[in-house]
Amino acid sequence: MAIEVPDTIKEETHRCPHDFTRLATTPSGNQPKCKVNYSGGRNVLYLVASQGHLSCPYRIKFGNGIICACPVHYYLCNITATNELRSSAER
Repeated sequence: MAIEVPDTIKEETHRCPHDFTRLATTPSGNQPKCKVNYSGGRNVLYLVASQGHLSCPYRIKFGNGIICACPVHYYLCNITATNELRSSAER
């Protein structure tokens, strides 16, 4: 199922050089979606450190980890988490 990202969120993500292809719900080609370890607040996602160094202006090295400050990625993570909670509550 494709998730539609609101234009207001996309407009906040004005520095994306990849036209959001790395954030697709299914990875395309050799550009995988960054895997999130956990969320630390609005537009702050702590990424799985073993993912190497993808070229993205929203990836920030922080201590021994990597943070993603991409508004679209944050939106997609929250929608996915919300949908998973709803699904488990309906069971």
